[in-house]
Amino acid sequence: MDHEYVVTRRGERSGLAVTIAVHATAHGRSAGGCRIKHYPDWRAGLADALRLSAAMTAKCAYAGLPLGGGKTVVTLPPGHRLDAAGRRDLLHDVGDLIEDLGGRYATGPDVGTGPDDMTVIHDRTRHVFCRPRSQGGSGDSSPHTAAGVVAALRAVGTHRFGTPELAGRRIAILGLGHVGAHLLRMLAAEGAVLTVADVDDSRRALADRHGATWTGPDDCLRAETDILVPAALGGVLTAATVPRLRCAAVAGPANNQLDDPRTADLLRERGILWAPDEVVSAGGPAGSALLSLGRAFPLLADAASFAVSALLVRSLPALHRPARQARESLLRQARSGASYVFRDRLLLGLALRPAIGNIAFVAAETVLALFAHDRLGLGTAGFGLLLTAEAAGGLLGAGLASPLRRTLGTGTALTCTAAIEGLAVLGLAAAPNPYAAGLALAVCGAGMGATMVLAPSLRQSIVPGHLLGRVTATSRMLAMCAAPLGAFLGGWLAAAFDVRTPLYVGGGLLLSMTLVTATMTGNRRVAAALRAATTVESHSGVRLADTAST
Repeated sequence: MDHEYVVTRRGERSGLAVTIAVHATAHGRSAGGCRIKHYPDWRAGLADALRLSAAMTAKCAYAGLPLGGGKTVVTLPPGHRLDAAGRRDLLHDVGDLIEDLGGRYATGPDVGTGPDDMTVIHDRTRHVFCRPRSQGGSGDSSPHTAAGVVAALRAVGTHRFGTPELAGRRIAILGLGHVGAHLLRMLAAEGAVLTVADVDDSRRALADRHGATWTGPDDCLRAETDILVPAALGGVLTAATVPRLRCAAVAGPANNQLDDPRTADLLRERGILWAPDEVVSAGGPAGSALLSLGRAFPLLADAASFAVSALLVRSLPALHRPARQARESLLRQARSGASYVFRDRLLLGLALRPAIGNIAFVAAETVLALFAHDRLGLGTAGFGLLLTAEAAGGLLGAGLASPLRRTLGTGTALTCTAAIEGLAVLGLAAAPNPYAAGLALAVCGAGMGATMVLAPSLRQSIVPGHLLGRVTATSRMLAMCAAPLGAFLGGWLAAAFDVRTPLYVGGGLLLSMTLVTATMTGNRRVAAALRAATTVESHSGVRLADTAST
């Protein structure tokens, strides 16, 4: 036996035989689905686990993944049926056994299991993938597997028929389970001429909806077609079935399609091209792995951006350090910064805008994903594009900050950008489709980008250097303290009324804040503050010069 580790244990709760086979871990921990299936006895389940785990090693290698092959097989005795409580007990037994392996193996859905089952296994171990996305997992891997099969069919078509086109191609799908059903939809959309079969007659309705010809499993296997796609259980290609095939090629996601390696020779003798299932079905683990990495990538990129920022700040030339003075307590420093802000109407206006703005924006962001899914009908990719539109608007707004300041004056520019943010959030709330929502978020991002350039620049220009850190900290403290209020407000409004309500309320808060602070940050007040700051700097320079000359 060439496996690294194999264990079969009778579950403490379920009393059923659970087998885990770890084939290889040379390139990383082993991974493979959890299969729950009827077998004549536990030895048959063990044999299936050994074959499937070895195939999984090859599949991960073909996909270029840093993983090895493994498999969980639960042997159900003939006629045994699981009720809800029994299924939960069994899945907990599986989780306990996986946990005992100490991370050398992780499981996911397979025949007889799905993403919801992975959530139950996760109760007992963290070494599980493809949980529902609502639970923080990567979701069902079947669409990824089906997409990989379609790509394989194009490659087979190119090799066998000279073209990758699937329109008009005669394809027989044997099995309409999770992967087969996705495959049916994709190939029907491509215009393929489809013949399909499944042991479950209820799947016929799916075939009828997509214009496929329904037939029995044996007839599907013998159908006159271009490509036969085994998409159910393995072992369909045998010394008995190969002579009856009437296809030019075989390519499908079913595992272990050959009952014996020598059956491949029979296919070659008949001139039938066979694409190994390890290659054809590699899209499942590849898609799940990439999605898992994709979830971490934004956080890793964000961390890298902070590291780069730190290096850039470190590269700035050192400033002259004034003579060290007696250090004040943190409380006294905070009090002096807050006192300075609350005595100055301009600085108070600059501090109130991000504070009230945080209530509004966090209230909106709390429900933004739900709004995108429930009202705009967007999935994960669509929601990502919405956020991309906001970020692109932010870059544009940052670039427009200086022209706005020169044209309108800093005070008026700040009032305009604040009003734009409020109107954009109201536009987002009323958006009838994703395109309008994306435009609203882009405009909102532009307003925020310009504000984030104008407001800090103004604050730095009018606050004495020795107080700048304290004043900035006061402003940030007000903004951060407001954020939890926004999160609570957004959740409560959405639950009590509608998912759009926090957006409408947020837009109204932003416009109200703009009206209240418009006179506090007007052009005249800004100009007076800049003149006062210039005068102080001038006098300070004279005093420093006199001191140096003496």
